[in-house]
Amino acid sequence: MRVLHAINQVSGRAGAEVSLREIVLHSAGELDHAIVVLRPEPNDLVPFEKIGVPCYVPTASGEGRLASIRHVWSAIRDFGPDLVHTSLFDADLAGRIAAALERVPVMASFVNTPYVPEVAASDPATGSKLRAIRLIDGFLARHLTDGFQAVSQAAADHAVEHLRIPRHAVRVVPRGRSREALGERTPQRRMSVRQRQGWGTRPIILNVAREEPQKGQRFLISALPSVLERRPDTLLVIAGRAGRSSAHLDADIRDLGIGGSVQRLGVRTDVADLLSAADVFAFPSLFEGLGGAAVEALGLGLPIVASDIPALRELIGDSGGWLVPTGDTEALAAALGDALDGGAEVERRSRAARDAFERTYELRRCLDGMLALYRDVEVQLVETTRRRRYRRAPRLQLGPVEGDDRGEPGRDA
Repeated sequence: MRVLHAINQVSGRAGAEVSLREIVLHSAGELDHAIVVLRPEPNDLVPFEKIGVPCYVPTASGEGRLASIRHVWSAIRDFGPDLVHTSLFDADLAGRIAAALERVPVMASFVNTPYVPEVAASDPATGSKLRAIRLIDGFLARHLTDGFQAVSQAAADHAVEHLRIPRHAVRVVPRGRSREALGERTPQRRMSVRQRQGWGTRPIILNVAREEPQKGQRFLISALPSVLERRPDTLLVIAGRAGRSSAHLDADIRDLGIGGSVQRLGVRTDVADLLSAADVFAFPSLFEGLGGAAVEALGLGLPIVASDIPALRELIGDSGGWLVPTGDTEALAAALGDALDGGAEVERRSRAARDAFERTYELRRCLDGMLALYRDVEVQLVETTRRRRYRRAPRLQLGPVEGDDRGEPGRDA
């Protein structure tokens, strides 16, 4: 089966990009992949090119939607895929329209929950734009998309509600991480990373996320003074690229006088090492589709304190992490303090986290779920006509595979 993946870019930094890389690199022997990106940079396509995966990159950016559609259309005509698989809104739009022009089936991935009220609340200026995007997204989902994959039940439920698509068209297959790539959270690794970072023996709260309103780092900053009353030597470390929240974080840190207790590392490629050296992973997001960094923390058995939102409840609820009401800085501070205290309870939760990871989010299991999905899509496409029709419901029936349950990849929405 030939699959053309359409995505905004592949810098290897965001969760959807990391997941795409894992899917393509670990299933290249079983499927013929190609990748089309909408932006000329930043992209890290060398790993794909090394194994002979065709990569289609535009020569210039900023030319608008029509240029993106033409670019994806050209890639479809050159590669001749059996299926176009899209991720993220810009690529969804260009990929769906370009595939319709060539009458190629399309499957879209739901990787976030972008239409919850918290999105507009975090940035009121986006409210009207978001409503327009949802209308376009919903129309294309209902009329120019054959099936859907969601990274979590939360993402699937969100799409069914807001895009008004049928549940039978969505299969939930989580995006996982490699146990081998993550490594182990050993005392030796912890000490080595701490020496390199100059952290010494200080209690470390780690957040890995871009500095955007969605990620809720301002709640962490507001909660930190209360944590410092309990553990004065605590250091909050934020790893992620600068964004719309960066200036606000600067001001909050300055106003609270906690500059010596906060370290911002920017974009890092050694996230697994940082997680191995931390004492607790903090993830106070307003909304998520899954949360790739949280999956990695789960796999390393790092205690997690996170917002009680559907995707994170699904991810860590059974593993014994701490879930706190979104935006409740007092509850956030209390949970962080409890996690930093350590002891038998924290050890129990860490073991539960690793078990949850192995059960659902280890990469091989998730890849098996994706390969099963592609096989089901291929069988159904062979059985049905390839001619594009404008219809109200997608043609693919992506219900559960035999033996699936709530805790396994491949379940339906």
